[in-house]
Amino acid sequence: MAYFDSDYYFDDDYVVHDCLDADEFDKLWDGTCEMKYYMPTKSVIREHVAKRHDYDYKIPSEKEMDDFLAEYITDVRTLDDVQLEITHSCERLKNPAEVKKILENAGAPLGDTTFTERFERLYNTLRNNTHIWELRGFTPYQYQNETNETLPRFRLPKNKNR
Repeated sequence: MAYFDSDYYFDDDYVVHDCLDADEFDKLWDGTCEMKYYMPTKSVIREHVAKRHDYDYKIPSEKEMDDFLAEYITDVRTLDDVQLEITHSCERLKNPAEVKKILENAGAPLGDTTFTERFERLYNTLRNNTHIWELRGFTPYQYQNETNETLPRFRLPKNKNR
């Protein structure tokens, strides 16, 4: 990937995405180096690289999440940023408080129970079907099959006034 895509670089013998700086990579590596890792087949890699710039929704609930957020966030630039941040938060197994901050900054109605319940449902589906860096590329479902460990269900932290 590092030879063909400028989003990747080499760190010793590892190919790393540029959204990680060296310190972040080292921390991620230290936390996962003893774990088995997910290795996609050549055909999956080829398909991913070939379609990288032709965005289509491949992860279950990704389009639903984008459409759902569009109901509440009317500014197009803010919406694009939030949609991308939410997708990346699944890939990096972000803390629910960090996800809540993303939504707060976008002006999402976190006090609305209907909003938060639907967001959590969509987020869990999206996260459960995303290959996660902290899980060495496994989806939570694959990780559970490999290790018999489950991830806790994603829940937004409660607002103090609800």
